[in-house]
Amino acid sequence: MSTEMNQPKSSLAGPPQADEQQIQDISAMVRALKPRIKHDRFPNLFVIGPQGTGTTWVHVNLAAHPQIKMSAKKEPHFFVEHRLLEYLGREDELNFDEYNALFHRSWRERFFGPRPFILGESTASSAWQRPFMIDLILECIPDLKCVMLVRNPVDKVWSNFRRKMISHGGYASLDEVPTDEVDAFLHDAHQLRAARFSELIENWESRLKPGNLFVGRFDDIAEHPRELLMDLYRFLGVEADERFIPDSVKSKVRVSEKRELEEPWKSKLSAIFADEHTRLKERYGYTW
Repeated sequence: MSTEMNQPKSSLAGPPQADEQQIQDISAMVRALKPRIKHDRFPNLFVIGPQGTGTTWVHVNLAAHPQIKMSAKKEPHFFVEHRLLEYLGREDELNFDEYNALFHRSWRERFFGPRPFILGESTASSAWQRPFMIDLILECIPDLKCVMLVRNPVDKVWSNFRRKMISHGGYASLDEVPTDEVDAFLHDAHQLRAARFSELIENWESRLKPGNLFVGRFDDIAEHPRELLMDLYRFLGVEADERFIPDSVKSKVRVSEKRELEEPWKSKLSAIFADEHTRLKERYGYTW
């Protein structure tokens, strides 16, 4: 990576947050939707991320089960604070009908289709929702179930760095990224917070009904994909049968080689997340 001190091409700013008045306005806007919600046509499953933990894989493969309908559009960002902020003060209303249409089922499917039936969506930025937003979501969907996959926090931050710099940062390769920009990204408060899985889990688990949060291991997508999907089926209460698992999932996933995090940043991040590694090992037995 470059040692030149250039003007950064990418922005590290996290998503905007509502102030106290805006929180009240968002709360009123969301609560106004409650009378319009029909629970047989509204999601009861959120795959909440965070980014870089396999939400696309979960979304696509759950959708192959006949008792599960995942939203036609991944990442709808409907119940997300920064998206709701955009609607405050605008003349157009929050498009509830457009969101609801993502889960459309014909009357025949609703009345004669398999039961129980899961309607789900995947918005990776949901993982770091603030408590007031989680409470609002649960006012609308009291029995909501959520799925979160956990990965090595160091790898998660590095994965986000690679994606942001190449896909959104305007760099052709990681070698072009100035050292100061690497250091700034890998120590950015928003990036670090999004990788503190134990805090994200606690934030949701303390508010969801007992047993309504599935915590899985990201590495199992590559190492034990069949077992992971079967565990998800059982969590959701749908028929846990291997015939519903797509053929592409019935063997281990071959993971392509990725450029590894270099020193000194690897040691720095490992030190930053030492306490997080300890918490995840103590609670879930996860080690990396």
